[in-house]
Amino acid sequence: QLLLPCHHSQCDFSAQGTKAIVESIQEESDIKILMLDAFFIHSEFLLENLDVVKEILKINEQRCCKEFPPDDAVVVHIRDFENELKNFQSGLQSLFYENLIHHITNTSGPVSTPIWIVCQPQSINTPLIKNLTMTFDNVHVTSGIDEYDSFCILTKATTLILSYRSTFSQMAALLSSHSNVQVHYPIFDMKPIVSIEVPTWNYHLVNANHDGIAEFNVPTKRITFRLD
Repeated sequence: QLLLPCHHSQCDFSAQGTKAIVESIQEESDIKILMLDAFFIHSEFLLENLDVVKEILKINEQRCCKEFPPDDAVVVHIRDFENELKNFQSGLQSLFYENLIHHITNTSGPVSTPIWIVCQPQSINTPLIKNLTMTFDNVHVTSGIDEYDSFCILTKATTLILSYRSTFSQMAALLSSHSNVQVHYPIFDMKPIVSIEVPTWNYHLVNANHDGIAEFNVPTKRITFRLD
C-alpha cells in the first residue's frame, strides 16, 4: 500500500500529474493506493493516534532542521493566502498580532520575549512583516524557503500562533514535540472555514477590521466547526 499526502480543494492535481500517476499505478500493478483528501482537518482519527502518526512522520532533525527557537519564544506562522485564493477576505493586520502577542506574554508595554516569524519567501518584504519587526525588539524572521526547516521550527515551538486556514501550521501544532504546547488560532467568525477542533487550543475571534481581537479564548462549544 502507498499512502499519498493530502491535497487541498484549490489544488489542481491533474495538472501536476498526480491523478494520472495514481490511475496508471492502480491499473498496471497490484499496489493499492489510499488518497487522503485533507482528512486530518476534521477527523478524530489523527487525534486518537497521534503517537503513531508522529513516529511515521518523524523528521530527521540533524538533516532537516537548521535552527530551533528558544523555549520562551512566541513563534508566529504567517501564510499569505491573498496571492493564492481569489475573493479571499483581507488578511490579518500587524495590530492583530501585536494585540495577541501582548495578550500571550501578559504585557502592555515593551515585549522582551523573543518573537520568531515563519513566513513565505514572497512575504519577507510585505508591510505586515516589516511592521512586526519594527514593533518588537527581539524578532527573528525565517523566510520559509526551506519548508523542512520551517516545519521544524513550528514543531519545536512551545507557544505557537497558527496561520488562519493553513494546514501546514496546523499539522506542525498537532505533531509538536511539546506535550503542553500553547496553540493560538485566529478565527474570523463562529463558523471557521477550517474545521479542526482541539480542546486544548486557544481560539481568538478576529474583529471586523482584522486589526484586533473581538474576543479572546472563545470556548469550542460556542464554535460551529465545519465538516466539508
